[in-house]
Amino acid sequence: MANTKTILFLLCLFPLPAIAQQLNNVLSSPPHLLPATYNIKGDGLILPFKAYYNGDDSTVYYFLFIAGVCKGNYFSKRTLRVSFLPVQTQPVIAKEPAVLHTGPTLHGNINYDFFYRSVVDTPHAGANIMQHSLRVNIHAMLKKVLPVAVHIQTRHSNSPLFKNYTDATIAFNGQTFQSALKENLKAEITERINRKGPDRLLHDELQKKYALQQQLAQWLQDGRQVQQLADNRQAVAAITGNGDISEYSKAMPEERINAYLQNTMQNALIHKGEHADHTRWMHKGAALSGKAKQIAALKNQGTFSSTRNVMNDKQKKAIDYLKAYIAKKEKYKQVSEEVKQWEEKYIKAKALTRLATDSARQLVDATTDPAVLQAQAKKYGLDSNKIYKRVKQLMAITKIAVGRSSIDYAELTAKNISVTGVNIEYNSCFYYAVAAGTVDYRYRDFIANRNGNIKQYLMLVRIGMGKKEGNNLIFTLYRGRKQVQGFTNTHQPLTNRVLGISVEGRYYFNKHTYVLAELAKSSYPQYHSLQNSVGGALKKSALSDRSNEAYAIQFFSGIPATGTRIYGQYKRIGLNFQSFTVFNYNAQYAAWQVSADQFLFKRKLFISAVVKNNAYHSPYTIYNYKSNTIFKSIQATLHIKKWPVVTAGYMPSSQLSKVGNEMMETRFNMAMVTVSYTYRLKQYYLFTTAMYTRFFNRQEQQRFVYYNARTWMISHSVTGNRLRFSSSVAVSYSTGYRLTTADEGLSCRLNKWLNAGFGLKWNRMNPYSNRLGYYGNVQAKLAKPGGISIAFERGFLPGLSQTLLPNDMARIVYSKTF
Repeated sequence: MANTKTILFLLCLFPLPAIAQQLNNVLSSPPHLLPATYNIKGDGLILPFKAYYNGDDSTVYYFLFIAGVCKGNYFSKRTLRVSFLPVQTQPVIAKEPAVLHTGPTLHGNINYDFFYRSVVDTPHAGANIMQHSLRVNIHAMLKKVLPVAVHIQTRHSNSPLFKNYTDATIAFNGQTFQSALKENLKAEITERINRKGPDRLLHDELQKKYALQQQLAQWLQDGRQVQQLADNRQAVAAITGNGDISEYSKAMPEERINAYLQNTMQNALIHKGEHADHTRWMHKGAALSGKAKQIAALKNQGTFSSTRNVMNDKQKKAIDYLKAYIAKKEKYKQVSEEVKQWEEKYIKAKALTRLATDSARQLVDATTDPAVLQAQAKKYGLDSNKIYKRVKQLMAITKIAVGRSSIDYAELTAKNISVTGVNIEYNSCFYYAVAAGTVDYRYRDFIANRNGNIKQYLMLVRIGMGKKEGNNLIFTLYRGRKQVQGFTNTHQPLTNRVLGISVEGRYYFNKHTYVLAELAKSSYPQYHSLQNSVGGALKKSALSDRSNEAYAIQFFSGIPATGTRIYGQYKRIGLNFQSFTVFNYNAQYAAWQVSADQFLFKRKLFISAVVKNNAYHSPYTIYNYKSNTIFKSIQATLHIKKWPVVTAGYMPSSQLSKVGNEMMETRFNMAMVTVSYTYRLKQYYLFTTAMYTRFFNRQEQQRFVYYNARTWMISHSVTGNRLRFSSSVAVSYSTGYRLTTADEGLSCRLNKWLNAGFGLKWNRMNPYSNRLGYYGNVQAKLAKPGGISIAFERGFLPGLSQTLLPNDMARIVYSKTF
């Protein structure tokens, strides 16, 4: 584009050489006003015509047309590249750093799940089972540091085994509060340090330097200044013969011109008797515009210092402009040097501020002591905030929950159960906990019919010294009502009133090793046999009787250097001991467990092993049971870079079944080996998995039809930009049956918010039954309405007569985050 503009400009200037020729004919004598230049031989007069054209922001085209007396017309073109001045971009420096907020004031999610299954085979036969579940989670941050969570959950089903319910919880979590408090404190400390840091004192002055530097640079690079500089430089060049002003910084233009003119006048007068030299020097000084007589007069008067008087107005203005331009340029250089100096000071001050900020933030992150946080708040003038004034009390609140919440206190009192009521924990130097509410043991829904269950409740108080997760000594008092085996004469479930006390202590040998011991004693069961009676009266408690006592001890140790973790436990439960985590009935037993985790070969191999006895202790069953069976479990995972991941395990498993009104749980062992590999081929990602499983059980165990089964499976998937192909083949067999399935599926990303997939699944049961199933799914992800997923499947289950029975499943899931 610039070249096109140049050509058009030249076409407009074509008549100018002729005009210059005519002017040369007229001006055969030395010119008076026009800036003329003579060739060095002095045998001809040439008249230049100059023009400038700005091609772009950094290019100026300079044209010179010369009409010569003897040599004809000449054309000359020069391209001047105007370099941008080295102006450093002004960095963005926030005057008031924003405080980092811990999160939005209100956020949460909604999740709805509908599930349908035409046939349920375990643990209880059923048909056309439908279940609706809805969960709403709302998280609010009060005063940017106090977290409050609201959870609402409801479930409705047409199954006779599970009761419908609606739960709600309002909770304050101490761990979340501590995290939010630390983040807010770090943000405010950072803001205070940045505001009063040494770099802030240099900020304003550096900003002024940047503004002045930018102002000078813009003036020097302005297109009008570039044009004016070229014009005035040419005017000076007519006097000195040199238009380069790069050396003018050493001596001002006026001094250089004065010296040049004085030299010119002196040579002109000295050689006035020699025609050739006189002509050469007069031609050279023709720019004095015919003022040779005035120069001679000044020479005779000895006023060489007044040579400015012999220059015309244009030449004087040119010198004045060059002086101003050079002054600006020198000022720019001076300011640029000052900017560099101030930047070095600012960088050093900023480093000191950053060091102070990092030290304060690291101190806040590393501590859990409220006194340290309070001292930091006071140090930086934040102690006027009410939150920081009460930080010690607020950080001591571990939990406050109203509604349904989880209880996880002690092994022998209440552990891993849920209570609908109030649950509060407070731990400063002393430890306090209060829990009260109803208990329904919802995970036992299959053996507690919705119409037959009764109200159970728990009240618990804990008082102790020390930190819950540190060295401590805690006393627990609990009481309540708990359902037990059997029914009354009116066919109502039997209940026991439970009253007990326990003491537990934890002691740390070092940072990674501790021991936890607990001793508990409870009241006797209400419907206990007469052997616990004295004189016909039921014994409520007796210090000398050990049948209503329980003991437990736990040991944990970790060795970070070797990646080792060790855990051991031993507990003894008395015949008449009662609590809300012990489900034995009229059975005394002792149990032990040892487990270890170990990393090997630079954390490439992970091994986890467990050995335990008398582990047949299940909340699902209420039968008397005592076993000396030793259960063994071992799992290993090998993960080497660029190699398949191998996982193998041998572990106990269980099967629940309900026959009539009886719930039975059978335990057996199983082995599993999985090999998976993820790799890339061009733009495709591939994932391959091979798996082998085996169940070690017998036909006599709870009427298993398919026992001692083995399964081999291999699956493969290819994922591209929009499509994903998946294939799998599985073979399962045991005595009397062989089931083969083959699956082929395709999923497609139709656009940014819509995915869809479908597939076929072939099933073959022994050589007699062949059935073809199918499945499909659709997922839509929309920002404002939320996401919805719909899936369905026509599958088949092995039947008792070694045939395949149809089983339809469908699921609809809706989720929304706000």
